[in-house]
Amino acid sequence: MNNQALGSYRYEVAFDGPGGHSWGAFGLVNPHHALGYAIKDFIEKADKYTSSGPRTSYNVGIISGGTSINSIPFKSSMQIDIRSVEPYRLDDMEEILFNSMRLALKNQNEIKRSGPDLKLTIDKIGNRPSGKVDESVPLIQRTIAATQHMGVEPRLTIGSTNSNIPISLGVPSVTIGRGGDGAGGRPHGPRQQPTFHSQLEAVAFLETCSKRFTLHRALEDVSGVTAYSVEAVETGSPSQPHHVQTRCSNGLVVPLPVADTLALLPHT
Repeated sequence: MNNQALGSYRYEVAFDGPGGHSWGAFGLVNPHHALGYAIKDFIEKADKYTSSGPRTSYNVGIISGGTSINSIPFKSSMQIDIRSVEPYRLDDMEEILFNSMRLALKNQNEIKRSGPDLKLTIDKIGNRPSGKVDESVPLIQRTIAATQHMGVEPRLTIGSTNSNIPISLGVPSVTIGRGGDGAGGRPHGPRQQPTFHSQLEAVAFLETCSKRFTLHRALEDVSGVTAYSVEAVETGSPSQPHHVQTRCSNGLVVPLPVADTLALLPHT
């Protein structure tokens, strides 16, 4: 259960050059060589910075470019993710990143033997602000209760999710896990698998949360309703395999499609 928003910055860095044949055009600026230099310099400086102080991470997640082994690429790019529990650390890491990229650009342009200069573009493609929702807030207490109802002991955690924006604006929000231990505690790994025993169990958990988040107040306003429960029912339809309804003590049954429930909850 993420009740704390982990701040993150994301960037796309691109080096652009004219490109050419590996032999015939040798001596032109090489975007791949510049990117390799840039990554090495950034990692060395970022590692030193993050070795102490509030926890901060960095990750080069995607590297792209090139068309063949015997051609100088005309473009080389990477996407990098930086996270920290302290906002000022993100700004410090941004400065380190920009300085390393500019140094790589300068180096490649200085060692070229012919042709035009290499060009550098840095775009910030993500900015998730940080924040925290206190454990005493009703939304968090209901999430804890819903998790315990499913026989799971809840843990309050910090993460970078779609809850970051509302949390940073002071709007109570929470992101809940939907199953998966990442094959030994490694989420996003190639063997990540959900741990729910069935899809229906996952749906029931989400519906329990939805009941506590949204339906309780509306149903309590209905005359004669003193208790209610959420039921997940299989429909047999491939497009909508489960139908969910809330059964009230006065006999009122309120249908709640799964898609609507998912829309009520923050997603990772």
